[in-house]
Amino acid sequence: MDSRIAWHSTGLMSENPGKDANDVLLALARAGRSFLLYDPGNEAIRAFLEDYQDSWARYAKAHGDLDLTVRPFELVRGDEVVYLERDRERSLAFKMFRDGVRSLSIGQHTTWDELLRLLEILSIRFTGIRQQEDDLVTLLWKAGFKHIDIHAVEGFIPDEEEDEEDDDDDDDDDHLEVPADQDRPFPVFASRGEVVYRDIDLEAQVTALSEADSRHLAEDSLRLAELLLQLVADEDDAMRPLHLQFFLDELRDFLMAEEQIGRLVRLVKMLQLHLRHEPHLLEETLHRLTETEALLRITRSIQKNHAAAPPELLELLNMLPGDHLAHLIDVLSSERNQGSRRILRQLIEPFVVGREAWFIDQVLSVKPEVAADLIRSAGHCAPRGLVPIAGELVARGDEAALTELLWQVDRIGSSPDLDAALLALLSSPYEAVRVGAMTALANRAYEPAFGAIAARSEPSSSTAELEAVGVALALIDPVEATFLFRKWIRPGGGLMGLLGGKGGDAQCWSAAAGLEVLDDPKDDALLEWLAKRAGKGLYARARKALVRRRQRREGRHG
Repeated sequence: MDSRIAWHSTGLMSENPGKDANDVLLALARAGRSFLLYDPGNEAIRAFLEDYQDSWARYAKAHGDLDLTVRPFELVRGDEVVYLERDRERSLAFKMFRDGVRSLSIGQHTTWDELLRLLEILSIRFTGIRQQEDDLVTLLWKAGFKHIDIHAVEGFIPDEEEDEEDDDDDDDDDHLEVPADQDRPFPVFASRGEVVYRDIDLEAQVTALSEADSRHLAEDSLRLAELLLQLVADEDDAMRPLHLQFFLDELRDFLMAEEQIGRLVRLVKMLQLHLRHEPHLLEETLHRLTETEALLRITRSIQKNHAAAPPELLELLNMLPGDHLAHLIDVLSSERNQGSRRILRQLIEPFVVGREAWFIDQVLSVKPEVAADLIRSAGHCAPRGLVPIAGELVARGDEAALTELLWQVDRIGSSPDLDAALLALLSSPYEAVRVGAMTALANRAYEPAFGAIAARSEPSSSTAELEAVGVALALIDPVEATFLFRKWIRPGGGLMGLLGGKGGDAQCWSAAAGLEVLDDPKDDALLEWLAKRAGKGLYARARKALVRRRQRREGRHG
């Protein structure tokens, strides 16, 4: 073995970049073909992916960027062939060359997500199916890579028909007939001129290289759109607006990629300027940007770390025709990503103004999992509209929607109508909602809720709810609560009353929790009386109330 190459299994880095590059490309090709041979959950695919990840990590750490020249059956690093496969069906190089890729650069800091996306794209091309898919160059550009660059020309479809007399000729196995209009090596001239070299300053080099950088494709495409639209506007030119439809659709789809919303705004402004004399075509073109699928792609293109919807996105929607509020609700119904749902809720709110009644009706008509999102939006843009539907939401019995309604109503503040909405939530089938409503009503000292809260102290209630009942009653009306608690503990004035009262232990538990909040020293004896005659759980609750009351008084006097 060459002494410059260390065994990978030792954990040492190889000093042979060609060998390491070959390992990466073989791992990439094997992983790509594995998706045709195995089910997605097969353990073999996991092994191929791990090999792909490990080989790239070794290469990147030792050698940095991987810059490759693409030939029909070879991938070349510098002057060294690092991948060779002459079988068209298996050749990674052939798939790329066929679709027009002439160079591929994988940056040292390429992330694993980008490597997986590259593998996904190349795996698609291994199927050989061309009718229902974009070519490889388009897929790579649409991926929006940050650390992977390509240089490409127009691809071609090789002639698959071979003469029968050539079947046995091994010398023709490597022959690939490239169409005449495709790029080829420089021709060999009969006479050679003198080669003259001149120095090119660094700034000119950077400018020249940047022109071929795929990351500038969006700007180049917009400039092309501007030129084409100017030609369309020229009555003497044969090009008509309808001829641009396919190009504009392709450009629109491309600009829906990551971080392209600002350029979408520029495209729409171009269309409005140059197609203003073609209103039907303009409306048809812009309408495609408001379809549910288009809005889904736009919202998903927003970086996940965005806390708010980008201003350009709202500007874009305001420029487009259609009922955006209805479309955004449809998109929200289809989206499951929480980050995208947050952006959609923020986009919905500006369009609710003037349509509050219609929007509130939608809260009751959408699927339960969407109702909670609309309630959250309504809490910011139509809070009063939630009050009339509180009872209907309780009847529907969706826990997420009721939880969100409770939070929004409590957040807005106190007023008779909002307090009435909280009162309606006491009938919720969910304990957490009922307890939350009691707490909110107690903080507002909403006296009309006293009787409804007291009715929740029943044997079927949990100890948490019984606690909430007692505390809420004590805070809403201390005098009336004290009278009620004494009645609950000793309804008949004796032990038989304690055991045979309507509420029994449940009411006594609520009473103990409520008396813990109140201050009348005379009730210490009542709690002592309860502790001596109650069961284990209720005994501990009564003793806890006594201790807390005494600690509070001692702290106050101290």
